[in-house]
Amino acid sequence: MRADRGTGVGPVRVTGLALTREQAVPTAADQGLPVRDQVLPVLRATVAEALAGLPDAPGETAVVLASRQATWITAEAILTAVRGPGARWLDPRAFLHYTPHALVSALSIDRGLDGPSVTFSGASGGVDAFGHGADLLRQSACARVLAVAVEWPTALSAAAYPDTGAVSLLTVASAVLDPRPGGVQVTRWGPGAAESDRPGERAAPFAVEPFRLVRRYRAARALQWTIRQGRSSVGFERHPDDGEDTDV
Repeated sequence: MRADRGTGVGPVRVTGLALTREQAVPTAADQGLPVRDQVLPVLRATVAEALAGLPDAPGETAVVLASRQATWITAEAILTAVRGPGARWLDPRAFLHYTPHALVSALSIDRGLDGPSVTFSGASGGVDAFGHGADLLRQSACARVLAVAVEWPTALSAAAYPDTGAVSLLTVASAVLDPRPGGVQVTRWGPGAAESDRPGERAAPFAVEPFRLVRRYRAARALQWTIRQGRSSVGFERHPDDGEDTDV
């Protein structure tokens, strides 16, 4: 889905950035419930790492998730069952994991999160997760945002999106956004190109890619940068007092 850009101002801090390595996971559409059995455990572990050591939020926590391909394996499982010869049976629980919205629901239930929950499934999803999450905080819609990206390309999704990752590599990233000052901050979100006076890069239409770029620009000690993806762009600023031992 797409959300309208907010008009709130003020930086939003990125904390607890956790990137899970790409894990080779065979996409066997005819075995079990792959989203439940393969994706959700890695998602839960990545989010737990991002939240580790952070104080409890003084209010509701929202979840903003980006994914184009994390649940395509379910579609493949359904197609495999429907196209098979003779009697056919499909575990009805497969339909619970048919869209990325299922990941947001599972995460909110698992961790008892009662704030807003949003899913972005377009080409700019990773950028929009940071931007919309920051807007939720600026609008006082919650006290903390859990931004998440999940991708698991399959043969079916790779045919539709040939430029978005290698088949069978499950990748998950998570970051926590809050209104505290300092660190790395989200400063703007909207359409258009990067400002001419700051470095910028166009991310591949792969939801995890903007999370990787935030980590890379911070490691390079850039003070300002913009990441563009699809038709969206999001700006970041690194506080001068941000050190290498901080929580991003």
